[in-house]
Amino acid sequence: MRGTEYRIQAVNKSGKPVQRVIYASSFLGAREKASEFAKSLGLANISIRKKKNFCRFLDIVFLGY
Repeated sequence: MRGTEYRIQAVNKSGKPVQRVIYASSFLGAREKASEFAKSLGLANISIRKKKNFCRFLDIVFLGY
């Protein structure tokens, strides 16, 4: 099992936003992986959120399914 998807958002040294998706078994595991990733690339202002799929919700709201 590869775990749950987590979306990482951060800011690089140039001030541009960076977004990545990682897989971890828990939120704490995702936070550890994100901090390692941020240190290797010099990222700041790290945000970690469990990734959600909004496509089906948009189909229901806009298309009336």
